[in-house]
Amino acid sequence: MATNTSAQTGDKPIQLYSLATPNGQKIGIALEELGLEYDAHLIDISKDIQYEDWFKKLNPNSKIPVLVDRQPPGEDKQPLTIFESGAILIYLADKTGQFLAPMGTRQRYETLEWLMWQMGGVGPMFGQANHFHRAAKEQIDYAKNRYLDEAKRLLKVLDTQLNKTGSYVSGNDYTIADMAIFPWVQFFTKNYKEKLDDNAYSNIDRWLKVIGDRPQVKKGLKVYMSLRISQKGFFQGVYRTHKEDTVTNRDQAQSEREVEKRFRQFLHSQSSLGLEGPLLSRDKHVAYLLKSLRHLPESQQALDASRPWLIYWITQSLYLLDEQLSDSLINDICGFLNRCQHPDGGFGGGPGQIAHLAPTYAAVNALCLLRSEKAYQVIDRKKLSAWLKTIRDPLNGSFSLHLDGESDIRATYCAASVATLCQLEDRNELFKNTAEWVISCQTYEGGFGACPGAEAHGGYSFCGYATLILLDRESICDRESLLRWTVNRQMTFEGGFQGRTNKLVDGCYSFWVGALLPLIENIERRKPVRNDQNVNDRHDGQLFNTIAAQEYVLLCSQGNQSGGFSDRPKLDGRTDLYHTCYCLSGLSLFQDSGLDQTPVICGGDVNRLRNTHPLFNIGPECARDAMAYYSQKQL
Repeated sequence: MATNTSAQTGDKPIQLYSLATPNGQKIGIALEELGLEYDAHLIDISKDIQYEDWFKKLNPNSKIPVLVDRQPPGEDKQPLTIFESGAILIYLADKTGQFLAPMGTRQRYETLEWLMWQMGGVGPMFGQANHFHRAAKEQIDYAKNRYLDEAKRLLKVLDTQLNKTGSYVSGNDYTIADMAIFPWVQFFTKNYKEKLDDNAYSNIDRWLKVIGDRPQVKKGLKVYMSLRISQKGFFQGVYRTHKEDTVTNRDQAQSEREVEKRFRQFLHSQSSLGLEGPLLSRDKHVAYLLKSLRHLPESQQALDASRPWLIYWITQSLYLLDEQLSDSLINDICGFLNRCQHPDGGFGGGPGQIAHLAPTYAAVNALCLLRSEKAYQVIDRKKLSAWLKTIRDPLNGSFSLHLDGESDIRATYCAASVATLCQLEDRNELFKNTAEWVISCQTYEGGFGACPGAEAHGGYSFCGYATLILLDRESICDRESLLRWTVNRQMTFEGGFQGRTNKLVDGCYSFWVGALLPLIENIERRKPVRNDQNVNDRHDGQLFNTIAAQEYVLLCSQGNQSGGFSDRPKLDGRTDLYHTCYCLSGLSLFQDSGLDQTPVICGGDVNRLRNTHPLFNIGPECARDAMAYYSQKQL
């Protein structure tokens, strides 16, 4: 159904209809470099805006970007509409006489041939490589390898050309060819770094640095990265709680007021100080985490039975912030967690404490994050396997957190996670009937409760769904119902997630709820479309507002005094390690949740975090390396 009957327009001479993809970004860069006034209108292709009649009048091919110039050169003063990014770049350069040499010159045609090289090669090949690696509904190795190899070949062509010119793509001058190629190469080299040969493109690295440092390029890249809260009419147009007739309504209204105060404080600072976006206080967070790894204040004594958790929260947070641990710290962590390991298997909350599945999960994750053989050798897998059998309910396949403890879905997920990471050989026997018990915890709402009959909850829903995926039994889940429940946990005004119906927003659910979305999307991409199913019924667009989710974490959960994160805005600025870990983990997932898995980073690339695995919440390579190591070892 169409949402607009005509194109949105502003007051500026040029109207740009686009999106923050490489093809869209190149036009934003050009307009900023040329100093032209324009209004930017977001075309949300996840909502099929490009197929609406009004847009097809601008571009019958239903693709972005489209530019409308209401003051074109020449005697004909009728508005001029141009689609195809290459055509737009040539038009803008000719109109202004900048970044493209005059007609008939050698320099002009050398620039145009490299512009066409991008249009006919880099864009299609990089786009297909990204699609088959990150967004295709089925894994096709031939397609993945074919397009990745072609992308590498094109990168080598560019690197050779840059080595030849010593400066820019088509010679000594910065041109529209550089503007066209830059967003694609920046995107691909950052997101596929681990698949590219180290130091193979030194000339590209230099070129990316030179262009990326240009102020106009930085602004052009962010044309469609504008904050939700800075949009005109946001505070009046977004749904708010008006009635305060119940306790929960009063709490919700108060929470919204606290969040609004943070939003307005930032907008004021942005206006007065010229800030471009909310910044991740990386250095403060690293200092807070490293200090906490060595010493905790007396107020944290209540966490004495959660010391492996503290280590995991800190090491995962430091990993996401790309902070390397020293060898001495790694040795100390390994030594301490070894002392937490129970003689009969599993880990306790501290040295000498009983074995418990929660700190066992935390200890295994922390050791996997260290990515060293010394860390892997800490875990006694034979005793771990034997201990897991003692806390398994043989009647239904569920697990309790400790001997004689209660069974719940958290324990079951922790068992499945550590058994998978440690590649325990008896997993099939260990988890017999477990999936059937887990699915009995799914509620009429769609989420999962702690046990059968309990209320749906964000953390339990993650544990339930992740367990089914780990056991390769996702097919028995009512995924559509879970998805509906999950997307409705994002708060309309605050932008963050709540954990349950009728509860307040909380930063930790950035991961617990936020991780469900990439897990569901990954399953959706792997499922074939039925013959009787409309392809538009599939969830191929964005399932949630990723900018809104990032805004909440950065502006409302982030502690700006001494580092760390909290659940909600705190008057005293108090933060904790738990929320620090799960806010950063959620933020990492949000950054990688753009259309076709294109990164969308609120506040710009300076806020970029490392990726986290949505099943385990450790680095993808940390999980991969640990499983590869243990799969070669016998119990």
